[in-house]
Amino acid sequence: MTTTTTTTTPLLHGGVSPDAPATPEVIAALIGGAVPEGWESVPGSFVNLAEAGPEARAVIEQGVAMAQQFWMAWPRVRSKADNRDIHPFDMEPKFELSKSLQEQGWVQWHSAVQTRSKEACAAEGVKYKRYRYAVHVWISPKGETALAKVKLRGKEPLDG
Repeated sequence: MTTTTTTTTPLLHGGVSPDAPATPEVIAALIGGAVPEGWESVPGSFVNLAEAGPEARAVIEQGVAMAQQFWMAWPRVRSKADNRDIHPFDMEPKFELSKSLQEQGWVQWHSAVQTRSKEACAAEGVKYKRYRYAVHVWISPKGETALAKVKLRGKEPLDG
């Protein structure tokens, strides 16, 4: 009697686990919008592009477009010191997926999307920063994007 043991990487949420490396199949799933297990949107904290309503989607898409524009100019923009609004997001990967993406040349970018002007906020008596949303996105060496999200903590709700 022959016993065959097959070892598989845990593939969840479109084939993606944060504890597994970024294989070509995982990268394809991420580019297609997959969200790793445990990285789902958290109300009041952040929203992923795949789970975003129309207002949040528009903010994320604007932030991604801004990051892609600066990605093309990279390495002229290397850090927050070079451009406060759009820059590579300096971080030490905590998950195997992030570490593997980084090892393959992917870079996580930060862009700040302002949805109301300073003048409009002043006229309404509201804080300008409550309408300034941080968007994070991973960009590959070829310019593909994945894992786009908008941070909401301390901001005005989107799609609310």
